[in-house]
Amino acid sequence: MKLYKLFLMVVCAFCIAACSDDDESWNSNGNVYVSMGQPTLSIKENRATASPLTLPIKVTGARNGMIQVTVGVEEVSAKEDVHYYLTSKTINILPEDTIGNLELMTVDDADINDARQFNIVITDVKGATIDESNKLMAVTLRDNDADFYDKLGGKWKMAYEDDETGDGGAWDVVLTTFDEDSPYYNQYVLVTGMMGYSWTTAFLKYNFDEATKKVTLEFVYNNIFAEEVNFGLGENNDVILMGLDLSADAWTTTSPVGTLDTQTFNTITFDSKEKGISTYGLIYGSQGFTGYVWFGYLINSLTR
Repeated sequence: MKLYKLFLMVVCAFCIAACSDDDESWNSNGNVYVSMGQPTLSIKENRATASPLTLPIKVTGARNGMIQVTVGVEEVSAKEDVHYYLTSKTINILPEDTIGNLELMTVDDADINDARQFNIVITDVKGATIDESNKLMAVTLRDNDADFYDKLGGKWKMAYEDDETGDGGAWDVVLTTFDEDSPYYNQYVLVTGMMGYSWTTAFLKYNFDEATKKVTLEFVYNNIFAEEVNFGLGENNDVILMGLDLSADAWTTTSPVGTLDTQTFNTITFDSKEKGISTYGLIYGSQGFTGYVWFGYLINSLTR
């Protein structure tokens, strides 16, 4: 029993010492303030579904220790844990850092809706003072479901047919749209997964006719499809995506056109057979085109 009590006394003494050391690690200098790094944020609802978006918390003033910041949310029309969530509402900022980061995740639904709003507010600070004039960030989540381009992202199946044997199949591919700050936004869609490999990349040119609301996509040919692949040709080779005009038996950069079903957004149908254009992977080496091809398929459709 005495040993047990002694053990408790030692543990308690350790805890008190640790807590005391922890208290001393917090900043004690005055005139240190924290504020939201920006007053407003406007993003599409699918902007941070796969990985979090960092939101800066700003610190001003010289300090001698750590700062802890806690935030809360004010619902306007966006609901927490339904339309968005913060991975943590409390962050610690090291003495040498002038910025701390919150992490925001968004939820992409399939509804066409008005923009939704909520506020992030600094509610408590340890080791500093809240800048009352800059403690709030007003966040707007804009709908992406009325935007045809953004709706293309995700997993699809690409149906193909061998242009010589007629044998068919389908690859699991991923279509990735670009962020608004990219020059490729609303212009191109990235396709990965063709030939069953995640490291193959193709681009589709995105076209939208405002008058008819028609969406079409075309392969960008004469573009790198894969790099440094070992085909057993004595060196690693790059693969260039190219079209073959079957009637003329000649390479072409003219692509078959895929038309999106804008009622369901679940099917893109290509006119490869009608145009007689097959999609090929040409194998290139240090001296140019090797004369070998990796594949040659009619691309028929994308479905999900």
